[in-house]
Amino acid sequence: MNSDRVTIVNALATQKALYAADDQDVCLVVKYVGAQASGTVQVAAAAEMLLFKHGALAAEIADTTIQIGATPGSIDVSDAAGNTLGEVVNHINASANWEAKLVDALRADIPNASGTSLLVMAATQAKTTAGVQLVWDTSVDFNITRCISAVAWEVQKGADGNPWSPDETDYINSLIEWNQLSTYATGTTTMQVYEVDRDTNRETLIISRTAAATTVIGNKDWSSVGNGWGICAAKGCDIVLRQNGSTAGTGYLEVVGASRKFGY
Repeated sequence: MNSDRVTIVNALATQKALYAADDQDVCLVVKYVGAQASGTVQVAAAAEMLLFKHGALAAEIADTTIQIGATPGSIDVSDAAGNTLGEVVNHINASANWEAKLVDALRADIPNASGTSLLVMAATQAKTTAGVQLVWDTSVDFNITRCISAVAWEVQKGADGNPWSPDETDYINSLIEWNQLSTYATGTTTMQVYEVDRDTNRETLIISRTAAATTVIGNKDWSSVGNGWGICAAKGCDIVLRQNGSTAGTGYLEVVGASRKFGY
């Protein structure tokens, strides 16, 4: 197989589409890796919004290795130590029993306890290969967000995926095209593209442009740049695409992107 054919095969194998409408973009994934038989995560409509339990199946108790705020086993996202997603993820990963990864999110995002910008979720089993997905509540959150990365493709597979399997430093991620629709009642919507290095926590805004008018489908095709690969992030970096509204986010965001393993 010559090099041109290799390039074509690789492009077909790695180019993928992502879609998010209301309450479908995944803020973060959380997995229980402790020694107990079960570990559950709950998103409650209260200040102590994230609840972590482990123990015997159906008899889980608060995991005291997690605590921000007054209650063991919980993260109070109104507390100054846990009111950004960067702080939340750092705290979860500091426990030997849990692992977390941001997906359709930035570290500065606020998981707003008063309005609950994470969708309320009953206690859900997190001792699985794929972990459990915590999603944004777009009736409160102003954004619809999609991440282009090898991890994001695994998250999209749901229970069949493994967000912890890719070595993110091996991949080059690129944005090829977006379609977006915002149905905000008032205000404006902006399309934003970030290059995100999850290892160093660097998050750089590289594109910001006014989105299409309300109820109008907006399209931007970037396939003519980057030798057909679109806008490429630096090796090992994610691309985070955000439809950022001035009121609660409604509508949808479709993204075509690619994650190419370096060295193919």
